[in-house]
Amino acid sequence: YFINRLIFPIFNPQGKVIGFGGRALSDRQQPKYLNSPETSIFKKGASLYGLVQAKSALRESEQLILLEGYMDVLALHQYGFNNAVATLGTALTEEQVILISRYVPELIMVYDADPAGVQASIRGIEITLQSNLRVKVATLPRGQDPDDYLRQEGREKFVHVLNRALPVIEYRTKHAISTVKNIRDIEGKMEVIKQVLPLIARQSSLVVQKEEIKKLAATLLVDEEALLSEMKRLKKGESLAFEQARVLYDLSSGYRKAQYHLIGLMIQNPELVPDIRNKVGPDDFTDRTLSHLVEVIYEWSSSGKEIVPIHLMDYLRNERISKLISEWVLSQHHLYSDELIENLIKSLKRHRIKEDYQKIKKEIDEKESKGEDIPIEKLRECQKLATLLKGKN
Repeated sequence: YFINRLIFPIFNPQGKVIGFGGRALSDRQQPKYLNSPETSIFKKGASLYGLVQAKSALRESEQLILLEGYMDVLALHQYGFNNAVATLGTALTEEQVILISRYVPELIMVYDADPAGVQASIRGIEITLQSNLRVKVATLPRGQDPDDYLRQEGREKFVHVLNRALPVIEYRTKHAISTVKNIRDIEGKMEVIKQVLPLIARQSSLVVQKEEIKKLAATLLVDEEALLSEMKRLKKGESLAFEQARVLYDLSSGYRKAQYHLIGLMIQNPELVPDIRNKVGPDDFTDRTLSHLVEVIYEWSSSGKEIVPIHLMDYLRNERISKLISEWVLSQHHLYSDELIENLIKSLKRHRIKEDYQKIKKEIDEKESKGEDIPIEKLRECQKLATLLKGKN
């Protein structure tokens, strides 16, 4: 059964051997890891490798480092991280979370940086949400596991990785953002919300839920109250109510309402288009669908083509735009003043500057955290945008 494999004894919390794990010594051997068959005393989903050896360190540090593999645990212990344990080739289970919570109040998950490791982290996050554990996720450079990283970079840099571990919701939000094409447009924001909001709703503490909602709203630049409303729907067993035509009001902060309002004014009052076009371009409308609509309005206005709502709907043949145009026609967006238009344009401009600033600031922070040099042009650009933001307050 364990021929040509390196054997790892697996202990229960009382220090008795209950099973074995075997790592293949040849790359051609599959599977790479093999465990003893499950019995009445050995259940993979209820055991943790290295727990007995880590007990005293867990009491001192009040923190457990959770890994994927046996070799990772050995490497961390060799480098002095004696509070490291590993799952037995399975995703984190409720039984393991309960077991961990008996020993420590804080858990740091350090999984491999490959897609399988990321997915393991995501599954593990879902299991921990209703526990009383403080859970964080540490991220290694892509293509490296903890064992490789420690041997190549050393203990000090691994400590830095642990110190930069993200709280679970923040980690999940960051991952969700990385999976969407454009986080600026409403479709991208909605996709992130669909992935993250159910996780927030499963948090055991109402205080934590409200704090996480506040952070998510700030990250995505959406309305906090709208997110709270959607979370209440989830808790009632209802699906998320993100109808596209409605979301521009309910999930929008000021700049989204400004986009919505300004386009409505142009559709209802085509004579305003030339002046607005001279002050804001399609790219200033960060919602991709709205940006395309504005581009068409500008083109029609420049060519002298009459801007008629039904003609726009026929030309674009987009269900969401058709719903929005119908709302605009029925709304009071034909009423305006020069001051209102200027304020709407300022809101769009300010938001664009804010997004550009946040993007560059994030790049600078990431380079600083990695100890990399920051190009002087980036610093100057960041300072310039910060100055512009202050001037537009």
